[in-house]
Amino acid sequence: MAYFLVNEFQNSIFFQQLKGHGGSPFSPAEAHILSFIWFARNKCCLRDVAERQITRVMEFLVHVAPQYIMFPKSENEKLVMAQKFEEISGFPGILGCIDGTSITVKTSAHKIKSTYVNRHDIPSVTLQGICDYKRRFTDVFTGPPGKLPNICAPNFHIIGDSAYNLKEYLLVPFRDYRNLNAAQENFNYKLSASRVLIENTFGILKSRFRQLTQLEFHEVDKITKFIISCCVLHNVCIDFEDFVTADLVAHVNHAPEIEMEVAARRLGLLWDYYVVSNITNWALTKCHSTEIMYYVTVEFQCALLFPSRCL
Repeated sequence: MAYFLVNEFQNSIFFQQLKGHGGSPFSPAEAHILSFIWFARNKCCLRDVAERQITRVMEFLVHVAPQYIMFPKSENEKLVMAQKFEEISGFPGILGCIDGTSITVKTSAHKIKSTYVNRHDIPSVTLQGICDYKRRFTDVFTGPPGKLPNICAPNFHIIGDSAYNLKEYLLVPFRDYRNLNAAQENFNYKLSASRVLIENTFGILKSRFRQLTQLEFHEVDKITKFIISCCVLHNVCIDFEDFVTADLVAHVNHAPEIEMEVAARRLGLLWDYYVVSNITNWALTKCHSTEIMYYVTVEFQCALLFPSRCL
């Protein structure tokens, strides 16, 4: 996947127009792409990499974004998309799942903090995305508020949560005031079973690219371009079948020590594997029941990973 992007970047105007500085040659395309991926994947600062390289790759990825983030256009593409979604929960006519997520940022230079704080009083920008059944982004938007146009055809729609208003092309669940009938509850259940894919997509995106836990760029323009760049890389990874976290968790058979390691990695923490082994060994020596052992181990994991929940 990385070297596919290296070739694409090397043939783009963003690389071909480079010139050496002070007689020294410019960095190769490989260094540009690998530096960007390393920076996006790890929680580090721009001082650890060449900022000019990061900026060039950002501009390149934003430029090629329409090639990798595409909503189905032809009637055949829409029929195939709807069929794949219907296989998930039996809900017909779905072309995508929509939702938004907050990306924590530092207040940008010469900006007022209150302009960017979310409902948790944390400075952030919102990423709104639509995903398909593969958890690929088919539409993303970040930046100033905007309206969602009708991008669906008759008999097709996208689905969202109750934060969105009901539209002809946007279906949302019935509001539950404890008075829903069986048909409405079944509708909500099937809609949620498909809509959860966008939640998974955001989780995988932030697991792949730990920089999105808190961006430290000082310009809004760079913040938005970096977010879009990560969405492009996310789609490229899926196109090349480079699956991580979500698929790993689904195949570990709920082994506590592996769940611990995955959770720690998703949180971007530098946990040594021996910590997990020690916890599991302690639980085995203190407990005589496998069920109790699993419960105690999980309790220890929660206490370590989420100490605020134990206060």
